[in-house]
Amino acid sequence: MTKVVNDQYLAGLWRSQMPSTLLWSAEPNGPSSNFRRQKLPFTGDEPLWIRPRPLRAPTWSWISVDSAIAFFFPVAKKQLDYIAVEVLEAHVEPVPSDAERLDGYLRVRCPLYPVKLIYDRTTDPPTQALRIGDFTLRHGVFLDESPEAVGVGERLHLMPIFYRDYHERGKPPTQVRALILRPTGRVRGEFERFGLFTDWGNQVLEILTRAWGKEEEIEFEERVGEGRYIITIV
Repeated sequence: MTKVVNDQYLAGLWRSQMPSTLLWSAEPNGPSSNFRRQKLPFTGDEPLWIRPRPLRAPTWSWISVDSAIAFFFPVAKKQLDYIAVEVLEAHVEPVPSDAERLDGYLRVRCPLYPVKLIYDRTTDPPTQALRIGDFTLRHGVFLDESPEAVGVGERLHLMPIFYRDYHERGKPPTQVRALILRPTGRVRGEFERFGLFTDWGNQVLEILTRAWGKEEEIEFEERVGEGRYIITIV
């Protein structure tokens, strides 16, 4: 089929529609969800949702989770829409020892921002947010796994993919949609997906149109310039 349509089918996503189709969120309580529930030793008795491991597919693919999925990619393009990520390489292949599992990676050129995860169990329902510098992004944080799976306060990265009403510096966009990434710890600049961030009508979003000033807080393979980096997502 991929030869007929002159496209590449990569673990549930078409290459020609990337990076927009990377903007999906896991819905662990959705009507068709059967998210894997597992108790982690450091969290007590409350069941958590985690991505099944060993991975059945790269973390950037919705196939990697046992959950209902909602897509957040833009349907109708507007004049000032801006896609900030370029997919340089995309590769998927069956795991030699298990043909039902897929191994793969995306190598992308993208903006990056260091963020910390905030999780408050004292509210009903519990709230989760991202801290970037002196600002807190409290809305539109959709995690692929329970916050405890990565650790509250853990250093993560935010990779904006889509901006609506993008005016570069000096004026906040009306919408931003981004992936939440966590370093694998294996190789510098290699990440797994940990969730989705989407927000609109928020003045704080202007910070995501400027290059981050403390590059030592960012993990990357290669610096491109002007706040852009090359990384790999597995």
